Amino acid sequence: MLGARLVAGWPGDYAGYIGTGQQVDTLRGAALALDWLEEVAPGSGLAGMDPQAFRDHGLYVRLMQEVEAKGGGMNVSFLSMLPRALAAPEYRLPDYRRWLDGANRGSGPMWAEYLERDLIAEVPVMPVPMLLISGASDWNTPVPLVQEWFETVEAPQGKRIEVFDGSGHAPFLTETGSFVETVRSFGARTVRPPVRPSAP
Repeated sequence: MLGARLVAGWPGDYAGYIGTGQQVDTLRGAALALDWLEEVAPGSGLAGMDPQAFRDHGLYVRLMQEVEAKGGGMNVSFLSMLPRALAAPEYRLPDYRRWLDGANRGSGPMWAEYLERDLIAEVPVMPVPMLLISGASDWNTPVPLVQEWFETVEAPQGKRIEVFDGSGHAPFLTETGSFVETVRSFGARTVRPPVRPSAP
């Protein structure tokens, strides 16, 4: 959500925008996740709740835990992510503690800010080429909401959406080869080499 707003506000600094598991509208996403959960697990204890109830952070966390438990979340275990994370040359061990601290801040103190965000209203125009990648079974950031933003956002330089059938919220981990190829092909069409001045 931050990335989309950042790129839309300062497009001169970016060649394109790629959103993966794109967050669009927290409460509308919770309502869609609740509908899905009621279909797959009607006895979850959340059935029939008013989506506005998920303004309460604790209830929202409970909903996402249920979604994850029923296969609508990451679709990849934390343990299977660990070797990839530790092998990533971009990160050092202290960075993982910083990541956990950031995740905790985002989930708690920034909750009021999360609730106010709505990309459909806030980013009606994406002034750079745009690629959205979602997993078909992602109910953490529901695909129907991602598709709605995709259909309504104006993107004069082009837009593309890819939904990976075998993935949830982490298609870069569950369908890595397809994910990499999708991003590479987008980059090849988007990023142009700098124009060098001609010799005098």
